[in-house]
Amino acid sequence: MPLPGAEAAGRAQDSTDAAVVSEHLGALYGVPELPGGYFERTAELDRLRSHLLAAGSGAVGLAGRGMFGLHGAGGIGKSVLAVAMARDPTVRRAFPDGVYWVVLGERADPVAAQAALARLVGIEADFRTVEDGRDTLREALRDRRVLVVVDDAWSAADAEALLVTGPAGRVVLTTRHALVLDRVRADPVMVDRLALAEARRFLAQAAGQPEQLPAEADGLIEAVGGVVLALALIGATICHGTSWADALAELRGAADAFSDESFANQFKAMQVAWGALDDHARSRYRELAVFGEDVTVPAVTVARLWRHTAGLDRHDADRLCSELAQRNLLAFDDGVRFHDLRHTFASLLITHGESLAYVKEQLGHSSIQITVDLYGHLVPGANRNAVDRLAEATGRNLAATGEEARGGDREVTFR
Repeated sequence: MPLPGAEAAGRAQDSTDAAVVSEHLGALYGVPELPGGYFERTAELDRLRSHLLAAGSGAVGLAGRGMFGLHGAGGIGKSVLAVAMARDPTVRRAFPDGVYWVVLGERADPVAAQAALARLVGIEADFRTVEDGRDTLREALRDRRVLVVVDDAWSAADAEALLVTGPAGRVVLTTRHALVLDRVRADPVMVDRLALAEARRFLAQAAGQPEQLPAEADGLIEAVGGVVLALALIGATICHGTSWADALAELRGAADAFSDESFANQFKAMQVAWGALDDHARSRYRELAVFGEDVTVPAVTVARLWRHTAGLDRHDADRLCSELAQRNLLAFDDGVRFHDLRHTFASLLITHGESLAYVKEQLGHSSIQITVDLYGHLVPGANRNAVDRLAEATGRNLAATGEEARGGDREVTFR
């Protein structure tokens, strides 16, 4: 059933015509930079641009005609495509009053996201409820030709809080879950893995090898399922000295450990990339697990952490962040950003022999049971009986992933 706010947005935007392209480039507000070594997926970008600028496109129209959504697995490249679309000159001319970018994430605070958008728009964010925030933003944007990109929506309720444009505006959502788009009456646009020819070009670029690829290349692509993030990690690892043959062997060796995971391709590639680091870099990278995913951590905060744990000064911390960014293990510009860092790290720590107690402390869970519920299934066979006994003793299901398991995060400060 569509959410009530989504129906209202649909009625408000039913009369939307095709976006009119002006001579003026809409300013960018909060839109991220394209990543270094950006690989343009020309056909996908053309398809998204056409849908965005069309009038009432049945393929991607949604709340009436003003909204559509990109969905696909984590690491498939949705957000990068959305950034490329938001920065496209033709798109910016279609929205001369501005292009805005807001991130939700798995543990979203919709009022905080509304407040972030209000600040970008240049209005007071003195509301306290989702309803007040939505009304305030709709009033401000009612007559503006704006594009609002809502990145990484995990729930329909969170997404609905940001359906705030008027008839001349558009909203684009990115999500892993097609059901989110259905609930807010957004027609989905599927972003899929790279086809073989495109994957080969992408891997060649990431590995810094423009010449003919070696025989192992197709095996590497197959091993990670053509997933963009996984290929980026493997390519960067090869670029930094790992051989093609060794990378392929390590990926195949990791297949059993992650065979049942929904993000198995990313995890396998992350394990290879993480294992290629020296001991110092691996330890510092592991320490970043105290921060949540889908957030930007100020560089000075990372430097304080590493000064506390390893005595690094700001220059050395920035240099290590740059190295990790070159390996596609994080993004580093105005701050440090991660992709699904917490879950990936927990998985890697456990498969490398760390105890659940250690993972609990690293992630700040309030009880060991939360850690068991989320990650107990990854414990190697030698420790599996102990995990099962703990689960039995506490009467909990290892598959549980409810609010309690997501609510144990802590704030971390370093002086």
